Amino acid sequence: MNDDDHDPLRNRISSAAGLPPTNGLAPPEQLTPDPWIWCDPATIPPRQWLLGSMLLRGYCTLLSSQGGVGKTSTAINAALAVITQRRDICDMHPFVQGAVWYITLEDDELELHRRIAAAMIAHQIQPQAVAGWLYVNHPTLTLLTADRNGAPVLTDHVSQLANCIKDKGFVLVVIDPLIQAHNLVENSNDHMNAFIAATNQIARDTGASFLLPHHFHKGGNANATRDAARGASSLIDGARIALNLLPMSDQEAQLLGVKQPDLFVRLVNAKTNMAPPGNDRWFQMKPTNLGNTNLDPAYPAGDTVQALLPYSPTPLFNGFDRNALANIFNAFANPNTPLSPARQAPNWAGSTICALSDKSPQQASAILKTWISSGVLTVAEYRNDDAKTRSKILLNQPKADLILRSLDTNLSSSASLS
Repeated sequence: MNDDDHDPLRNRISSAAGLPPTNGLAPPEQLTPDPWIWCDPATIPPRQWLLGSMLLRGYCTLLSSQGGVGKTSTAINAALAVITQRRDICDMHPFVQGAVWYITLEDDELELHRRIAAAMIAHQIQPQAVAGWLYVNHPTLTLLTADRNGAPVLTDHVSQLANCIKDKGFVLVVIDPLIQAHNLVENSNDHMNAFIAATNQIARDTGASFLLPHHFHKGGNANATRDAARGASSLIDGARIALNLLPMSDQEAQLLGVKQPDLFVRLVNAKTNMAPPGNDRWFQMKPTNLGNTNLDPAYPAGDTVQALLPYSPTPLFNGFDRNALANIFNAFANPNTPLSPARQAPNWAGSTICALSDKSPQQASAILKTWISSGVLTVAEYRNDDAKTRSKILLNQPKADLILRSLDTNLSSSASLS
C-alpha cells in the first residue's frame, strides 16, 4: 500500500476528530510494531536517583509552594547535599556527587549569596567543601517563546543551556523560578506541555537532574496536592516528580506541640510517579546571622537570613511518665465516671488526658483514636441518668497493663500498640 492509499483513511479520521484534512501532507515516519523480547531484570540499569526520591537524573522535579515558604532554601539545601554528599542537610540520601548550576531568575546573585551563606553557616559547611562544585548565575533565560501564531517554539537558549551542562558535567540544574524561564501562556496546556517536554528532553540528553521551583496558583490551598501548582495541569503531568512545600497549620502545630508554627514547613509528594509514596519531611527555619556587621554603619546588625534544617516531630506518646499514664488508665476504668469518645461532649475522655499530662487537646484526640483502633479502648453504649443513650469508653485492662509493664523499654511503640 503506497502513501496515497493512506490519505482517505487519514482524512476520515481527521473529519471524525474535527481536524483539518491531511491531503497533501507528508506522511509520517513509518510506524512499525516491535516484538517484546524478554530482558533479564538483573541486567536492567537502575534508575539514576540523585538525592533521595526528590531528584532523578534525566528528569525534572517540580517544587511548588506559596510565596515565601522556603522553595529557594529547599533548592539550596538540595544543591549542598549533592555537593557535600551529606544526608543530614535534607534528611535524604545523596547517591551521586557532582557539580551544581543554580540559575536564579528572580533574586539577584547577591541575595542568593546571602541565602547560600546562611545555609552553609546553619549546616556548618566550610567554603572549601563547595568551591569548584557550585556555579551561580543571574542571566536572562528564555527557553521557549510563542511565535506570531501563538505556537510555542524553542529559543537558542535551549542548546546553550544543554551545551553548558555537558561542558561542565553538571548533575543538578536549578532554574528558580520556572515561570521566568519562558514567555508562554501559563494556563495553556499546549504551551506548558511543550515547556516541560523540552526541559525533560534537555535532562535526558545531558543526564542532569532539573529542579524547578514554582508557585501555587493564586489562593492555592495549603493542604492541596497536585492541583495547587499554578498554571495548566500539563505542567505537573509532564514532571516526573512533583513536590509541594507547605507551611505548618495551627492544627498540626497543636498536634505536634509546636509553639511557633510559622517556622516549620513540610515537604510532601504531590505526585508519585517514579518512587513509592514516602513519609512527609519536616524542616525548621533557623534565623542565621551572616556576621556582616561592620560593612555599613547604617546597618550595624548586619543580615539575618532564614536557613532550613531537618526537623523530626516528637512521637505522639513521648513524654508520658508511668504515674501519669497509670492515672489516666485508672480514670478510664472508673465505672462511676463514664468518659465519652466524642470531643464535643462535656465528659470527653481527652480532657482527662490533658489534665493528667502535658498533651494538647489535638494530641489527646489523636491518642484516643490510636488506643481505640488498637484495642486498648473500646466504645460502648449506655443510658445516662436522663435515660438517654450515650457512648462511653471501656478500658481493656490487660492491654493497659501491658503498656505499663513495657514503659521502661519502649514507651513510644508500646503505648500505641500499632
